[in-house]
Amino acid sequence: MFPLVIIAQIMTWSKYVDAKSLTIIFNPVFLTSFVTVITTFTNLILLRKLPDTNKKHTDFFENVFTIVSYGIIYVALLLEIMYHISDRAWIVIFSVAMLYSLYYIFCILLFRRKLDIHSILETGLLYLFLSLIIFNTLISGSGIISNFLMGKLHLSFYGVHLLYWIPFIYILVNILPKSDFFNLKFSYWLIALAFITAVSAELYHIYLLLNAKGISEVPKLGKHFRILYLPIIWAVLASILIYRGLKAIPQNIPK
Repeated sequence: MFPLVIIAQIMTWSKYVDAKSLTIIFNPVFLTSFVTVITTFTNLILLRKLPDTNKKHTDFFENVFTIVSYGIIYVALLLEIMYHISDRAWIVIFSVAMLYSLYYIFCILLFRRKLDIHSILETGLLYLFLSLIIFNTLISGSGIISNFLMGKLHLSFYGVHLLYWIPFIYILVNILPKSDFFNLKFSYWLIALAFITAVSAELYHIYLLLNAKGISEVPKLGKHFRILYLPIIWAVLASILIYRGLKAIPQNIPK
């Protein structure tokens, strides 16, 4: 029945294309999606309560069902949000979608124990989260600053964009150390890349906000930032990462 539910839900979501003047939340398209979300989430809870007998033979199918279920919930909420902001600039739509995606993944990771998320799925979500951090910083942040300097966007939206730092810092401090994320060596490169990209890009954006009077000044200021400030920022971040790495070494040495 589950594949049929997915097909029916996709047909329902297609109504967003032709729909006009739908009310927020209380509209037939979202209410149908909401029923699907509730039933899907209920199935996930029931799946957790199944006995562990023959768990090895069902792990793969349970993981697939879990991924698809959370995917349905994600898309149902995302499409409702996108419909109501579809008349805004593309960077606003993209930024809101990225922010929603980051907080959605964060909520799953935050309640991963209660939701009984498998360690493999947890690691996959962490990889996805950090990858989205990089894309969000480079594309959303730069696009928002550019649109602000062109007078197409209010500065307050940049403050909304910076809200991604809340889940980012929480995951760095409280979730990553307790997960299996660092079992793969590539994980160290990804977390370093995400952190360095986010800090460097946002400092660059703030630098533009403080010094640029128009979009025409961005190339000149960008060159000045890359030559003068970026090496300093990377040197400081490198020192922090080296210190953090050296501090963690004794914990990995067997006693």
